[in-house]
Amino acid sequence: MIEILLEDDGELLSMRMRGHAGAGNKGQDIVCAAASILAYTLAQNVTDYWEIGAFLRKPTIFLKSGCAGVTCVPKNQYHKEVRNVFRTVQTGFSLLAKDYPEYVHLTKKESLTLRAERNEYEKEK
Repeated sequence: MIEILLEDDGELLSMRMRGHAGAGNKGQDIVCAAASILAYTLAQNVTDYWEIGAFLRKPTIFLKSGCAGVTCVPKNQYHKEVRNVFRTVQTGFSLLAKDYPEYVHLTKKESLTLRAERNEYEKEK
């Protein structure tokens, strides 16, 4: 089982992933491959933003077999852009968890302020 935790506290953005899907043999597990490419995509995007000075401090990135993480604190002027990158990757993880619930579990944590803002936005639609 792959366990994924995505966090957004209004400042810090984080993704942590651990485990193996076990949906196929090593090197042939499409669920694991899909989760891995999402983690690598997020890590590369955060690295690209780091190179243009988008963070208050150096992001933490680690990518290993069975374990990955990306944590960053964007500057105010970049926060929306970087959050959109995280949300795009979140969409991919959500689809994996929906299509392969026996192999992928996704947990999303966000601040109460962000949740209230999103609920208010959805009411306006």
